[in-house]
Amino acid sequence: MLVSDTSKEQKFEIPAAGKHDAVLADTIDLGIQETPFGKQQQIKLVWLLATLDSKGRMMRASCPYHATLHPDSNLYAAILNIRGDIPSLPFDLDTMIGRCNQLELVPTTSASGRVYAKVLAILPATKTVTIPTKFKRQQDLLQFKKKGQSTAPDFLKQLQARRASAAAPVSQDNCEL
Repeated sequence: MLVSDTSKEQKFEIPAAGKHDAVLADTIDLGIQETPFGKQQQIKLVWLLATLDSKGRMMRASCPYHATLHPDSNLYAAILNIRGDIPSLPFDLDTMIGRCNQLELVPTTSASGRVYAKVLAILPATKTVTIPTKFKRQQDLLQFKKKGQSTAPDFLKQLQARRASAAAPVSQDNCEL
């Protein structure tokens, strides 16, 4: 079980309500969580927004989902909106990292009083947003903490190499990096 000192938690600025260009930057396995529907396997999708905070960093938005690809599930709808097609099973969520979309966000207060940017809709991309080289996925941060490393994850290096070798420009219809 992970325990943290909430006085030291990093505070993120909340983006304004409206549409924001974004790139899917991380998929996080939250494990089994208590939900209004009982205990369920949960995942979280994390986007980096083109909108910058007061320190010049990309703002973030995230959304938890029940880890099921039943056609009636919210995750199924999110994947359909992110990719534009129906995923075949089994499906690796990490294959969506680097996909661009536009998110419709609204600041919301949770039952515990935490303010966050709620994702109301995932729309087609209007422009390309890239994942910064210094961004580290949560799974990589945990591995680096254990190993004491501070270099960028291999995954981002591979993305950069793919971007550099891309012959055709990225279109609005296919923002995959």
